[in-house]
Amino acid sequence: MNLKEKYADLIVRSGLNVQKDQIVVVRANVEMNEFVRLIVKSCFDVGAKDVIVRYSDDEINRMRYLSGNRMPYDYEALFHNETAEKGACYLSLVGEDPDGMKGVEPKLMANYRKVLRGMTQPYRDKLDYMHAAWCVASVPTMAWAKKVYPKSEDALSDLWNAVLKISRVDEKDANENNKAKTNKDFFMDIIFRIYIIRHF
Repeated sequence: MNLKEKYADLIVRSGLNVQKDQIVVVRANVEMNEFVRLIVKSCFDVGAKDVIVRYSDDEINRMRYLSGNRMPYDYEALFHNETAEKGACYLSLVGEDPDGMKGVEPKLMANYRKVLRGMTQPYRDKLDYMHAAWCVASVPTMAWAKKVYPKSEDALSDLWNAVLKISRVDEKDANENNKAKTNKDFFMDIIFRIYIIRHF
């Protein structure tokens, strides 16, 4: 098992704690498709009933905002609310282009999130009251990598190396070591370290 496979397994087993016969919803950028496959495999390895992958594309989202056609549809709310009712858990893989929404008014994005939140209150309640498991994990993308390593000839590999090192998957058994800590403590530590990479 290579380090990326270990990272995917760590996210699924320790971060999201996927249970047997559970539905898993994965949100990710299209650029992350190869890593998403590792996530899906790990989910099925631990007995997930199904894995639903929802891809997004920064440039398409930007075009939708700029065209004025970016408000939630009923089917979006229905998907969130129904999967939450069925006991799904949710994984968000983040690593978007820091400039992906350049030119889009923040008010437009805020309005979209506000309306969607109102339409998905049953789903939000499950997350807010910890009745549904959720996890956010970073996955390097080229645009993010170039921001962090602007002078590197292989920025994406450099960022992957940094994320994998921070996640401690190079340790002998990352999942076993994490049992010594709570999942919350462990992932708050990782999130803080990756926040530093993304913002400095």
